[in-house]
Amino acid sequence: MHSNELLPSDHLSNPRSPIAKGDDWNKLAEEYKKFSSGPGTAAVKVLVERTNEHLPFANATAILDDGCGPGPITARIVDAHGHELPPTCSILAADFSEGMVAQVDASKNEALSSGDAAKAEVWKRVETQVLDAMDLKGVPDDSKSHVMAGWVFFMTQDPQKCLSESLRVLSPGGVLACTSWEGSEWLSLMGTLDEVRDDLKLPTLPEKWSNVELLEKEFEIAGFKDIAVERVPVQMQYEKHETLVEFLIEKLPHAVALKSQMTDDEVKRWKELATAKCKEFNAEAPGSLSGWSLMAIGRK
Repeated sequence: MHSNELLPSDHLSNPRSPIAKGDDWNKLAEEYKKFSSGPGTAAVKVLVERTNEHLPFANATAILDDGCGPGPITARIVDAHGHELPPTCSILAADFSEGMVAQVDASKNEALSSGDAAKAEVWKRVETQVLDAMDLKGVPDDSKSHVMAGWVFFMTQDPQKCLSESLRVLSPGGVLACTSWEGSEWLSLMGTLDEVRDDLKLPTLPEKWSNVELLEKEFEIAGFKDIAVERVPVQMQYEKHETLVEFLIEKLPHAVALKSQMTDDEVKRWKELATAKCKEFNAEAPGSLSGWSLMAIGRK
């Protein structure tokens, strides 16, 4: 899970929006790890627990954390269910950003030197790889009992390819669990760009992945069965309104790409409007902003 937890990626319906590359996420990876415990924390917990209800991790043979970002899903599985995992079960954390994969490797190294023997034993089985969710090259057919994907598929140019690749690598009866966004207040903050430069457009949430019924249909089209889609409320914590806005506009690759096409005065105005909007949603500081994540699970 990387900054798609906060902001959607480029979409063909929005030709003026920037396209974020793997290198863009590399630059963000270390700093974003601090934020990965933010809005997605509650949804990650629900995602892992719902997945365990559909197919217990005690029966797992191999797990793929697809689009792993700095590894919050992998970490949650290890913390909550590591003691239940069969000793032969492997965990592959994969992302198209080398920087994000490096953060998982760092977490693994920390666990191995933590002195917690039980946790270290599970982390020893975590492997990392740079992979594209639309083309899981080298991952064999029918090889994973669980595929987890936090806020990644809707970010790609072809989410159906991500679903079909997940179906391919899942073993019969295996489950895919993934998250998307229905909407959030922090995305609305970014939308104040229209008041400054209406010719520059931030990427929009794809309709098929921001609606419960339509997302269920996408899983059906891909060939999944026993599909369940759930809305999960989430919160974005912040210390100061200005600090949150600064992070969103100065660090997220999509915003940085747009900012490069703006004058300093325009960027300043954008930040002022976004900060004012943040205070409209919640005048308190420290405080939080609200959003809704969509969680979908399907079985092969």
